Amino acid sequence: MYHLDLYRIEDEEELLHLGIDEILYGRGISLIEWIDRLPELPRQYIRVKLIVVQPSGDRIVTLESLKETSL
Repeated sequence: MYHLDLYRIEDEEELLHLGIDEILYGRGISLIEWIDRLPELPRQYIRVKLIVVQPSGDRIVTLESLKETSL
């Protein structure tokens, strides 16, 4: 399992230096925070969304399977 927090990633070159291709397309599971910082999303992934409800602090968790479809 890989955990990536891309919050401080500044450019694609930094991602390549980290070995992003091997992490995303190798064996194992990748958990990625700030995935919008990737220049290209994987063709298939599961999005886990956490929402904190105020003022209680309760959390709502949703899972969404996303898959690229060809036309």
